[in-house]
Amino acid sequence: HPSLLVVLLGLPVIYPVVVSALYARGQADERPALWVDADNSATSRALARDVDATQMIEIVGRPATLADGFAALREQNVEMLIHVPDGFSRRLKRGEQAHLQVWASSVNVYTYGLSYPALYDVVLAHNGDLARQFLSAKDVATEMARNRVPAVVTHDRLLFQPTGAYGPFLVPGILLVVAQQVVLISLALSIGWQRQEEGPPDDGRRLPFLTLVGRGLGHFPFYLLGSGFMVFAIPPLFAYSMPSAAWVFAVFAALALATLPAALLVANLTRDRFVAFQLMMFFSAPLFLMSGFSFPLSQMPPYVQTLAWLFPITPALEALRALSVKGMAPAAVLGPTLACMTVQLCLWTLAALLSVYQAR
Repeated sequence: HPSLLVVLLGLPVIYPVVVSALYARGQADERPALWVDADNSATSRALARDVDATQMIEIVGRPATLADGFAALREQNVEMLIHVPDGFSRRLKRGEQAHLQVWASSVNVYTYGLSYPALYDVVLAHNGDLARQFLSAKDVATEMARNRVPAVVTHDRLLFQPTGAYGPFLVPGILLVVAQQVVLISLALSIGWQRQEEGPPDDGRRLPFLTLVGRGLGHFPFYLLGSGFMVFAIPPLFAYSMPSAAWVFAVFAALALATLPAALLVANLTRDRFVAFQLMMFFSAPLFLMSGFSFPLSQMPPYVQTLAWLFPITPALEALRALSVKGMAPAAVLGPTLACMTVQLCLWTLAALLSVYQAR
């Protein structure tokens, strides 16, 4: 059967190629950070140069105040904010411990796991240099100087996800992908089953567009019920929080509506019920991976970045992360998200119409 050949031959060939292409640029690097230097000394400038020279961190701005830095963190423009307080170098020269304040975003557990260790390594190297420079000058043996209390200590604040847990970060995104797959597969399975049982019409025409729309709208209450269960029942059942649950549910509902025209297009092309399951195998993981939820979209090839924004799952996952992980204000999140998904809804509706009427 052709469906069996697709599974046996297509999956081992196509799936590895698609997934590997998404990660072709390798490890995410140059994570954006801001440097607020209230000390402005040779020591603080040298520390900034070394942080910026690491592969994992890029200092993209030097705001005058911490307030400006916090605003950039809230807007997801940067992932780390580093503050050098006034008197930093004077404390070091007096042989006292100096403090470096660090606010790191944990919106993406993967990128946080790259940038923070890179900063820590730079501070550790500077502590060794400072120990030799300042303490050895006071007739303290070099080896003893290295073993003293670190000259620079970082005071870290993990933002948005204080525990750094991977599950609460990843699970909402997976659930949203499940909601997308329910829309795509259920409609394709419904139409495919009908055609397999009844056979195609004698004149070879596909189902009229309004018939497809009616079938999809008939499924829509079930999409909402399933989304409600995932948003309101799953988090308390497994003891993790879902901030802004009502607004997260709105994202699930918007995704179901924006995905519906794409599901109509696929259903119109479906010949039997097996196509629905092939769709799930080929498209569920790549759409999630290229959305930028788990791996930064900016690190993917340019054509993948463009392709990702053709699918409603990309803005939906971006809004979900802002609401469920960052706790951002719904008004600031949903406006741009709904605007993007409205454009996608119109484009996929046009594609579905062309698919139906071109074959008539």
